[in-house]
Amino acid sequence: MSDSSPCGRLGRREFLAGVSTLPAITGGIAAMHMTTQAARGAAESRLADSLGNPGPYPGRVVEVRNPAMIKNDVKNREAIRASVARGMTALTGSDNAVGAWRRFFEPGDVVGVKMNPVGNPLANSSNELMLEVIDGLKAAGVKPKDIVVFERYRDEFIGAKMHEAVPDGVDWGGLGSRYNTQQLDIKGADGLTKNYDRMSGYDPDEFVVMEMVGHDQDPKDERTRRSHLGLLVTRRVNKIVLLPVLKDHASAGAQEHEPRIGEQRLPVAQQARHEYVHPVHPGDRVAPDHP
Repeated sequence: MSDSSPCGRLGRREFLAGVSTLPAITGGIAAMHMTTQAARGAAESRLADSLGNPGPYPGRVVEVRNPAMIKNDVKNREAIRASVARGMTALTGSDNAVGAWRRFFEPGDVVGVKMNPVGNPLANSSNELMLEVIDGLKAAGVKPKDIVVFERYRDEFIGAKMHEAVPDGVDWGGLGSRYNTQQLDIKGADGLTKNYDRMSGYDPDEFVVMEMVGHDQDPKDERTRRSHLGLLVTRRVNKIVLLPVLKDHASAGAQEHEPRIGEQRLPVAQQARHEYVHPVHPGDRVAPDHP
C-alpha cells in the first residue's frame, strides 16, 4: 500500500500519527471517525497504485447525452461543462466534479492534453472540451505551466487554429512539423522546415523495431524500421488526457481515431509508462481518413 494517498489528501503515515495523539476521552466517536478515514485512505491508496494501465476502472465506459452541447453547429460551454462533470462523477463515484478530477490528478503532475486535428474542419477534437479539461486539471491542483496541449504535427495543430484557444499560461506544441512519407528525422522536420519552435522531436532511446518498412524505403536503413516516441511523452509529461475523434477510416471503417500518441512513424501504441483519462467530446462528425 502506498504511504500517501492521491491528490494530497490524508496519507497513511499522517493518519497513523493522528490516531496516536488522540486524547482517550474521545473514545468511540474518534475511533468511528478514524475507522471511516482509514477505509477511505486505503481506497485512495489503492486507486493511486492502480492509475497505470489498465487503470482504476478497466472496461468501464460512461456515456453522457446532452443535446444542448451543440445546436446549429454552435457549442455551448455551460452544457459541455455540466456534461463533463456528470461523466466524471459517474465514472469515479465522487460527489462532485472536483473530487472526480482529483482521483486522477494532483499538484506536481505534468499533464499533456492530446488533441486531434486530423479531420479539420469538421471532425477535430473540440476546443471547448479542451478548455473544460484544463479547468478540471486546475481544479485538481495542476498548475497551468504544467499543462501542455499538443498534437503530433505542430503545423496541423496551428492549421486547425487550436493554438488560438489555448489559455494564457498553458503551453502547446507538436512532436514534429507536419505529415510526410519519410518521417526519418529524429528532430521531426524531415527537411520540410528549419523552424523548430514548439516541436519536441522524438526520443532516440525509446522506440520499437518493426518488421516492415515504408514504400520505396531502404530496408537496410535501420531508421526505416523504428517507431519512436516523442520527447514530450517520454521526458516531460507523466499523465496524458486523450481527446480523440470519431471518424471514418478507409480500411477499418468507423474508428475512434488516436493511433499516434507519441510515435514518429508507425502506429504503435506504447502506453505503459503513462496514465490516461479518455473523454469523448461533443459535435463529432465523420470525416475522411488522414492521407
